[in-house]
Amino acid sequence: MRELCVAGLLVLGILPGCDLFRTSEEDRWNPEFEWHFSRPLPEIDLAQLDTEFTRFIRGVEALSDSVRKQAAVDSFMAIAAAAGIPYVENGGIAHFLYRDSRNPELALIGDFNGWGYDRPVLSRLAQTDLYYYSMAVPSDARLEYKLIVNGVLQRDPLNPGTCCFGDFGLNSELAMPDYLPPPEIEICDIPHGTIESFPFTDQARGSTRQISVYLPPGYREDGASYPTVYFHDGSTYLNNAYADRIFDYLIYQQRIEPVIGVFVEPRNRDSEYWYDEVFLNIVADELVPIIDAMYNSSRQALDRAVVGFSKGGMAALYFTYMRPEIFGCCAAQSPAIHNTELVECFAESQPFRARIYLDAGTYEPWIYEPALELAGYLEENDFDGRFFGWNEYHSIGNWRAHLDEALQYFFPPE
Repeated sequence: MRELCVAGLLVLGILPGCDLFRTSEEDRWNPEFEWHFSRPLPEIDLAQLDTEFTRFIRGVEALSDSVRKQAAVDSFMAIAAAAGIPYVENGGIAHFLYRDSRNPELALIGDFNGWGYDRPVLSRLAQTDLYYYSMAVPSDARLEYKLIVNGVLQRDPLNPGTCCFGDFGLNSELAMPDYLPPPEIEICDIPHGTIESFPFTDQARGSTRQISVYLPPGYREDGASYPTVYFHDGSTYLNNAYADRIFDYLIYQQRIEPVIGVFVEPRNRDSEYWYDEVFLNIVADELVPIIDAMYNSSRQALDRAVVGFSKGGMAALYFTYMRPEIFGCCAAQSPAIHNTELVECFAESQPFRARIYLDAGTYEPWIYEPALELAGYLEENDFDGRFFGWNEYHSIGNWRAHLDEALQYFFPPE
């Protein structure tokens, strides 16, 4: 397969002489594996908790009449609103607060319970309009959630922080004190790259899809060649994960070298991202040569990355496992490798020249545990790789905040 691919590139006349300005892969190859873990869940006995908030609750309960109770609540809530709601204490205790005098049924749903049925119920502080629920949360966590008010999901009206495109639309967001919000996803007054697009019809299946291409600021056709990053779920990475902003920011900050981004949208996500060798060959043997012919891209495998999240992350791993001579870098964000053979494949594999970035959220254990297992095999078998664990869930908010880690690993400025 690999010999046929190289032969095809030679026929097209685009393989030799295209990387005169790039450091050789041999000079850049020094495999190692790194582990980066998130902070642990604090060991807190909520029943024995003694904090400002619990003392406030006990103080209100000790008051003799409802007027004084409500006045104490009003005073505390003014302080809590200024500090931010959910109200966080000691770096690891989050108090979810809600006000309603109509005695509603209240519960929470979100990343912390997998958006499932084990839904914490908020307690009412007697003779007041305050409802509350306290939860131990790692100090660097970022969690999305909603309130369930009389059976209806809604955002937290006391929390202005939101995150788009979570599991249930626009969610409320809890960012703990040690969570570092990603500045690279914001719109910044810096040089911006350009986005081009063209229709691509493959020969293997005759299907047509739109390909979007990011060109970095100052892109030149007559200069040094550029690394390329191929994205599964291309429109999601571009429109919801703001990959173009991330490129702009990292390039401007000189945290990565200028790169070209190629955003590929699936025609059938479930089938194309599930061990689909035809789709792999469409991208590797049809699309890659077209990109290399149209743009000033490097042909070195370590200058070509494939990126994906969830099922797209599994597909990214599959692409690099099958064709490391084409895709020398792989970023698998929360890869859906449970119930797949990929972990076993890498466990039994001899190391090959590739850089593999894995990350997963501790609040998605069905993803986190297989990813951790895979990372262990990669280290054991002397692969070059990075594993990052985040105290987050299976969401765009997670993936877009950490794409920079993969890009900086693959393409540090020379």
